[in-house]
Amino acid sequence: MKVFKVGHSYIDNIGNAKEKDEFVSILPGMGNSGGIRPVRFHKYKSLLPSYIVLITSQINHRSDNPWDDIIDYVSGKIYYWGDAKFNKYKSYKEFQGNMVLLRTYETVLDADYKEVPPILHFSKAEKGKVVFNGLCVLNKLEMTWYEDDGKPIKNYRSELTILDEDEISVDWINSRPKCEMLAD
Repeated sequence: MKVFKVGHSYIDNIGNAKEKDEFVSILPGMGNSGGIRPVRFHKYKSLLPSYIVLITSQINHRSDNPWDDIIDYVSGKIYYWGDAKFNKYKSYKEFQGNMVLLRTYETVLDADYKEVPPILHFSKAEKGKVVFNGLCVLNKLEMTWYEDDGKPIKNYRSELTILDEDEISVDWINSRPKCEMLAD
């Protein structure tokens, strides 16, 4: 059984060597780019994804983010920015990843926990590898500001709590999109 273990690194090489990839290719339905990667249910109709993968890039990249996520293992917290950037035609609420985070948080506030998608957080500290930081829950989402090229920009910033799970079954994660309805 394949698992993601907290603190372990995995090959993220879908473009160059798919047969060696240990990330995107083993999570069908997950995109291969972007920091917020929701995976939809196959048949179950829901505005929420079956699960969410969040990635904090710690390397220089062609689409660098003008903010820094914070991963604090001591407190078990991750402070993760949404995906809004400067756009004169779009509000911060209209960015795809931010919409997913907001719907997830609203579901948490409604205490409809059977609908809340699990969140897996990874960091990319070097090209071609990701490190699993843990299974998380979203416990706070707030609108805040950051500065990009001297322009003040609104964005969401989430506070995640890393759950006390050392490893997560890839089979369990991959079974979620196949659900037709969630259990009560």
